[in-house]
Amino acid sequence: MDLSVILLSVVVILFFANVYSNQKRHIHKNLPPGPKPLPIVGNMHMIDMKQPYKSFMELSKEYGTVLTIHFGMAKVIVLCGYDTVKDALLNHGEEFSNRPKLPIFSKTTDGNGLFFSNGESWKAMRRFTLSTLGDYGMGKKAIEDKISEEAKYLVQTLNSYGGKPFDILTVLNAAVANIIISILLGHRFNYDDPIILRLIGMINENIQLMSSRAVMLYNVIPTLLDLLPGPHQKLFENMWHLQNFIRETFTKQKKNLDVNDQSNLIDAFLVNQQEGKSESSEYFHNDNLIALLNDLFAAGMETTTTTMRWAILLMMKYPEIQTIANSSLNMTTLLLTCLLVTDSACLTLFCVQPSLYLLSATCQPAKYLLPVTCQPAKYLLSAICQPAKYLLPVICQPAKYLLPVTCQTAKYLMSATCQPPSTC
Repeated sequence: MDLSVILLSVVVILFFANVYSNQKRHIHKNLPPGPKPLPIVGNMHMIDMKQPYKSFMELSKEYGTVLTIHFGMAKVIVLCGYDTVKDALLNHGEEFSNRPKLPIFSKTTDGNGLFFSNGESWKAMRRFTLSTLGDYGMGKKAIEDKISEEAKYLVQTLNSYGGKPFDILTVLNAAVANIIISILLGHRFNYDDPIILRLIGMINENIQLMSSRAVMLYNVIPTLLDLLPGPHQKLFENMWHLQNFIRETFTKQKKNLDVNDQSNLIDAFLVNQQEGKSESSEYFHNDNLIALLNDLFAAGMETTTTTMRWAILLMMKYPEIQTIANSSLNMTTLLLTCLLVTDSACLTLFCVQPSLYLLSATCQPAKYLLPVTCQPAKYLLSAICQPAKYLLPVICQPAKYLLPVTCQTAKYLMSATCQPPSTC
């Protein structure tokens, strides 16, 4: 046998032995309980990657509401149950505020933007985003006018199909995207415009790819998978195309920028960039702008579209509820802002995947001392599906949220201890 093959075999054996011994070694002695991990893969063989929340639910029955799961060689602390999640979010909010440095996002954003940045950069971008979105109508009547106008375009497009079957995803995506685009870029696109169709296509494809096994595995062994083809490479390609589009867009706007006539979020960012303050050079740079706009594109497009698609599907499935909801909306204009959220919509919007946050300091929820290096995953589905807090939480019953209208307000049914789920 070739000497090089023998040496390589010895190195591989020693590597696996070292990994296994490190996993067995109690570096952090007070970590929550959890299933025993295998070398390299950890507990990934026990997790249903398409529906991980079901695996977490089953494991929590055996190991408790705070448990340790090994995703490859990374330790993730999963928090289950209403009381545990509430304790983490309310009583330890500051400690749970940071985001994890996942390789897939580190490569595409390099710690910039809003969703996966940390520290002072995240605070600066969050402060700027909330302030600027408010300046351009978010939460005010100005955005209502834009939504009403866009709704007319949407209805016209739906009527144009003459009652024939069609795929509603693209039309809804374009309508919703135009709202956030009007704030970011200052104008809207026609629904058949190739630019918006390409943007929507890449964002939707990336969201699907994010839940693929290859992308999840990339977060475990990024160095190796960088050398191999797969869905993760397509995700990177889409991200680079999106970033190039954003870069070209703000480069054009920068040439015609008028400090005294700012018309959208890009203008506001560029003005901050030119102020000459220390914060301007440190946080208001082009890479942060590209990542921020990409975050807002995805956030302002996918979640609202998903809500509308679930609403349409559930209204089709429960026509009697559609009649009640329609009567409510027709009875008074005060009900035009009423939102009917059903059980299944809640499960989809809030609970498809657990939210990962990186600890900014040591934290001690439920008697366990969690080190900074661990990634806590707050399992929201377990919180809003707890029978002690919610009535029949896993059964879709739209009627229990909206009663037949006998007055000028919609009435909702909740248990006495119920606290509606929220998202930031």
